[in-house]
Amino acid sequence: LVRPGALPHVVVLGSDGAIWVLEGSITANIARYTASGPPSPGTSTYGRRDGLWARPDGTFWWSQLRYCGGLIPSVCPRLGIITQSGGLPLNIILPVTYPEILSSPGPLHLMLTTAPDGTLWIAGHEKDGISRFFRVDTDGTVDRSSAFPTGTSGAQLQAEGPIAITPNGTAWAVAADGATTYVVRFAPLG
Repeated sequence: LVRPGALPHVVVLGSDGAIWVLEGSITANIARYTASGPPSPGTSTYGRRDGLWARPDGTFWWSQLRYCGGLIPSVCPRLGIITQSGGLPLNIILPVTYPEILSSPGPLHLMLTTAPDGTLWIAGHEKDGISRFFRVDTDGTVDRSSAFPTGTSGAQLQAEGPIAITPNGTAWAVAADGATTYVVRFAPLG
């Protein structure tokens, strides 16, 4: 089913029930696949995109790894929303970074997720190096949770792996203190 030369690297289920595939390397393309026929030619976007997450309104969050001065490691995501027709109603750089081992397109996709309300959630850290949850609204507003707790070793837990959001808005992520790996839970107020 893959289109010749497509170079697919991210697959998501869209709110319309179709499979949407992020394709390409230098220029990204978002193609729609269904069981009823060949894939659509898709929507081209300017530049490489490293992640794609479906939103309930039919649009998608996308990410692109970028250089972020002052952060260690110095890789952070440029985030945006793209419509099925290629419109870009939001395009921001989020000053959040991840462990160096996760600074590649595959694992980065596991560090972000969408909630049922269409917001994007991230587990990572800012310049202070303290891991926490970040929630990005569709207008680009970023909310931050309190810091991840310390582990049994007394060291601050650092975001290290996948994140998931439950239907009631509770965030879960994998974190570690250097010796032990934990699952961190955050339940927003309200």
